[in-house]
Amino acid sequence: MDAFQILAKDHRVVDQLFERIEKTDNRGANQRGQLYQKLHNELELHTQLEEKFFYPTLKEHNDTKELVSKSLDENSEIKQMLHEIRSLSAEDDQWSEMINELKMAVQHHVRQEEDQIFPAARAKLDEAQINELGRRIQKMKEKASP
Repeated sequence: MDAFQILAKDHRVVDQLFERIEKTDNRGANQRGQLYQKLHNELELHTQLEEKFFYPTLKEHNDTKELVSKSLDENSEIKQMLHEIRSLSAEDDQWSEMINELKMAVQHHVRQEEDQIFPAARAKLDEAQINELGRRIQKMKEKASP
């Protein structure tokens, strides 16, 4: 798989986790907590992969430098939200509100990546670079899996 396929697949996994969380309620705090932990782990790993492999490659090109800077800011915002949610009880209404805010932030980030960054990156990187990025990303994902 190339880098774009791997990252897009991560996006779909995160979407599915948000859907599963939305189907729970305050009475299912334990299940919510478990789903949130999976979501947290997915988002943490995904942002690490982007920041370690994907974005540095794109920062080298003037056409994608600004897009990457914006995405890094969004990643920081998402990480902050993850931290705030972790300190709340899954039974709390504020937890649900924060999850919804996180979902909106993640969806915005995904749209930016898939609609702007991915096409711009495909225009700048050759097939060998895209596949090498994919190989490196996949290798790190495998190391991170339990």
